[in-house]
Amino acid sequence: MVWFLDEPALLDALSDLSFENVARRQYIQRNYAGGRLFLKFFAERDLEAHIRSLFRPRVRREYRQSLLMRSLSIPTPRIFGYAKTPEGSCVVQEWVDGEPFLHALEQKGERSKLLAALADLLRLLQSKGVRHNDLHLENILVSDGRLVLIDLQKTRVKASFSAADHLHNVAQALAMIYDGMTEDEKKRFFVQLDGQELRGESETLLEGLRKRWVDRKAGRAFSNTSKLLTAGDRVFVRGMEERATGGHVGVLKKDRKVLVERFSDHIRKVYAGRARLKRAWQNHVVLEYLGLSATPQPFFLSKPALFKKGFIAMEDLGPKGEELDRFLDRRYDGMTRAERTHLVQNLSGFLVSLLKQSIMHKDLKACNLFVVNREGFRLLDVEDFTFERPSFKTLVTLFVQLNTTVPKRIRISDRVRLLKCVAEALGFDTRKALRAVARGSRGKQIVYEGVSGLKEEAWA
Repeated sequence: MVWFLDEPALLDALSDLSFENVARRQYIQRNYAGGRLFLKFFAERDLEAHIRSLFRPRVRREYRQSLLMRSLSIPTPRIFGYAKTPEGSCVVQEWVDGEPFLHALEQKGERSKLLAALADLLRLLQSKGVRHNDLHLENILVSDGRLVLIDLQKTRVKASFSAADHLHNVAQALAMIYDGMTEDEKKRFFVQLDGQELRGESETLLEGLRKRWVDRKAGRAFSNTSKLLTAGDRVFVRGMEERATGGHVGVLKKDRKVLVERFSDHIRKVYAGRARLKRAWQNHVVLEYLGLSATPQPFFLSKPALFKKGFIAMEDLGPKGEELDRFLDRRYDGMTRAERTHLVQNLSGFLVSLLKQSIMHKDLKACNLFVVNREGFRLLDVEDFTFERPSFKTLVTLFVQLNTTVPKRIRISDRVRLLKCVAEALGFDTRKALRAVARGSRGKQIVYEGVSGLKEEAWA
């Protein structure tokens, strides 16, 4: 191990470190001179990475960029040096006692102050000509009320800092939170940024960033990543390698597209077509990266072969609840008004949380909504997910599907309340949405799976 340190005394505090056989990323804290050090180790796994580490180690760039950022009065951790080893490279900096911006924002108490501070940080980067190509909110720490920028290897100080560079920083910083901001927060943020005219351009760029992010994560669905582990003909969600080992119980569904089988500790969905299998697994992986519990927990993918269909092994939700159409058929008549209101609030909140993140289900029938323990919800048939912002037209289509796949006796007031909650949250004209869904539903048969089997009902 070769150290490049600003203070010789640091070597005594670090001389016993070893990075043999460590994970792809390793984080270490050490006491030093009354304070603490933070070490980040980057393992290099292939020949190309080793060559890059030998001649252009990423930690050397982070070291140099850290010095440059601090010279420009950008709030960053103090940097002490770096090291190169045969296994990879390591950077040494001061430990900042703080939490990621995203986590701090989720605590709700200081939202307005934190968003104002984020706008101020973006203005500071603009004034110093700094473009950060990895400016997500886990790279911004909140420490004693101030924001600290970390992971600086992708920063660049530009002699000619353009409006496009500023827009890039703004969009990257907002990408993880913009859908969850209220309209008032968005307005105040851009006022604080002195860039109200940037809002439309930022939203357009955010859509592009979101699409590229989804495409990148989907593209990693069959590789070893921080979320996935490949082994033979299987790709596991990390941490799920020992799951889904039980014996066969029976067949739940079989048609020309899929075979759904129950095992003692999981469900297997066997796909007739490789395209649907690939799309389903990629969608599962994107949701894993998003950290969303919107579907049954996937365990692993079994890849198709010449004489073998591929399948996805996943959580068996059966013991926890039932599909929405059966749930309503079984329980709706006995529910109090307060219970029905609570159900509508929970369901609308679930749908809004997904739609605001540009996650849509193209086949939002009640049989594809699973009620978990009478409180939560999951969506089935993940192959029918798309990652795009809902338009008014798509919202109407989704609600016509839902409206015509629940029992006729579900009260109009509950149907209206659900649509109104979702439409308002997404900023659509609720009266217009109600009229459009009513027109779209009129004349259609109501078809759903009830407690006693498939049922067909007419509105009249």
